[in-house]
Amino acid sequence: MRNYSKVSPKLWTGTVGKALRSDPEAQALAVYLVTCPHSNMVGLYHLPVAYVAADLGWQLEGASKALARVCEVGFARYDDEHERVWIVEHARHEFGDELKAGDNRIQGIAKQLEDQRVSGLFGEFLDRYGEPLNLDTEGLARGSEAPPKPLRSQEQEQEPEQEAGVEIPDALASLSVTLLDAARQACASTRTTGRMADSVWQGTLAKLAQYPVHAVRDGLTVYVDKGYCADGKDEKYLVGIVRGKAKEPPPTAGAQKGPDDSVNLDPNKYTTWEPANV
Repeated sequence: MRNYSKVSPKLWTGTVGKALRSDPEAQALAVYLVTCPHSNMVGLYHLPVAYVAADLGWQLEGASKALARVCEVGFARYDDEHERVWIVEHARHEFGDELKAGDNRIQGIAKQLEDQRVSGLFGEFLDRYGEPLNLDTEGLARGSEAPPKPLRSQEQEQEPEQEAGVEIPDALASLSVTLLDAARQACASTRTTGRMADSVWQGTLAKLAQYPVHAVRDGLTVYVDKGYCADGKDEKYLVGIVRGKAKEPPPTAGAQKGPDDSVNLDPNKYTTWEPANV
């Protein structure tokens, strides 16, 4: 995580800044994208919507709308499939119009781009900044043909992943897939790598399946909406919330039921998520 970030005054007075004046949430998100702990000096980095919601204390729907707005005005671009964000003009503000060959920062830029190869935004970044920043675009592009190597600090922390995928236990089959995925993304965000192995999530689901489905649903909702992942509280804390919910009285027979036979779900609350393949 960087100790400081450069923020141009034009963020408020430029064309984009003026376009966002009528949308305070989008303004706040623009500043967040430049200064958040997940950002880097190139302005292209991994940022699931769950991170935004947790860090800013927003609902997922609100975070998604603000992100769509900053993309609409051209401040950023977002890759939904790979959960990458690119602040289009960030590198220019960070490094100026160009870097001369031999500048020590060039190597650092290439290093930070390694983890972004999976996204189509990687190629767009090279098209825009490859020449002015004196990057070895051919070498970086060739590297995109193979999976990026983890940073040394991540090699021991990276958990082995299984290709078999995750099976939802029968006891949890009635739960919203989007809610389950949001909870997994939130748990994954507590890790340095930002990822969670299938085997770990499968084990978490097995633990959750021991409790009544209404308690699991309510516990997942609380964990995601309260943003506990921002404090580093992982799946163990999630299971603890569910355990506590299981001790509460179950919904009464006369209570209105939601689609998973428990309390109501807000139909618009978790509509922005697609199942993640991590």
